[in-house]
Amino acid sequence: MLHIVCSTEIWDGQANAKPRVSIFYDCDHNKPIEETPIWGQIYLIPRWQTAGTSQYAFSPATVAALPEGRLLQAMTLTLLEAGEKAANPPLIATKDAIKSDMQQFPGGVTWVDAEYDERLGEALRAMNIDVKGLPLNLEMVKDSRSVLMQCFFLNKLRAFNPTTDPQMTAFQAGQIMQEYVRGALPLFEPMEFEYNGGLCEETFDILYRNSAFGSPMDLPEPLKNANIDFRFESPLHDAIDQQKGIKFLEFKQIIAAAVELDPSVIHIPDAPMMVRDVAAGIRVPAKWSRTELQVEEAVRAVAQEKQDAALLQKMKAGAEVAATLGTAKKDMAQAAVMAP
Repeated sequence: MLHIVCSTEIWDGQANAKPRVSIFYDCDHNKPIEETPIWGQIYLIPRWQTAGTSQYAFSPATVAALPEGRLLQAMTLTLLEAGEKAANPPLIATKDAIKSDMQQFPGGVTWVDAEYDERLGEALRAMNIDVKGLPLNLEMVKDSRSVLMQCFFLNKLRAFNPTTDPQMTAFQAGQIMQEYVRGALPLFEPMEFEYNGGLCEETFDILYRNSAFGSPMDLPEPLKNANIDFRFESPLHDAIDQQKGIKFLEFKQIIAAAVELDPSVIHIPDAPMMVRDVAAGIRVPAKWSRTELQVEEAVRAVAQEKQDAALLQKMKAGAEVAATLGTAKKDMAQAAVMAP
């Protein structure tokens, strides 16, 4: 039995405006058993990259790593043979001088012809093996393994941990983050959009068509034809969001320098929006921040307090002026009475 899910564009049946068709096909009798137009995809196949119009994907990591893997196997075999020769070297024996099998195990005895004169050379000796090249070969193996790790992005499958050098500037830290993002992007992006995003979209569509969110007719008008995008948490997105803090510091320095030339530049940045965006990027807990409505109420309260304080100050100043005028008028009246 073969199950086929394909586009209705290559199907001869009536699709009823549905984009795909599900076909159960009997391979033994060469005939379809059921053909049903459907909305969803049913199958979501995790894959990396496809070439041309082929539905079969290939792994760039394997393409790059296969020659290096074969080289590593050849070097490892050579090292194993060299290590075995160094630990158990080949023997050199004089012909007709050895009267028994060569016993190389601990405590073994090899019998030599008693008439052999060893002044002509040892009857049995180990071959001199030069092992000076082993350290260099080990370094070559380490380099090959490092290349394989880079091919399969194993050096990128880790949490981003920038250096904590106190002398590092915001620009330098930003460059380090950007390089990490560029290196990790080919690994995480296809997985998110092709597989994780596809699973979320397929699940959402099934729930939506089965009224899991209520009747589609009752949805608010902006949501009826809205495109739903899914975002995922990953080391890549963490590094991208962390750049917001560095961008904030860079922007602050730019504004501080520009204010010296034109004070009106101070009104360009939207400070509350910037702080909220940076806080979200560095994963500040939501409970630590007030809502926009609470902030607006606090700003209005502070403005009202300033207005009340200014009004009291004006009233106090007015009272002092009135008192001063009253005293002055009283003094003038007394002076007029005392005048002849």
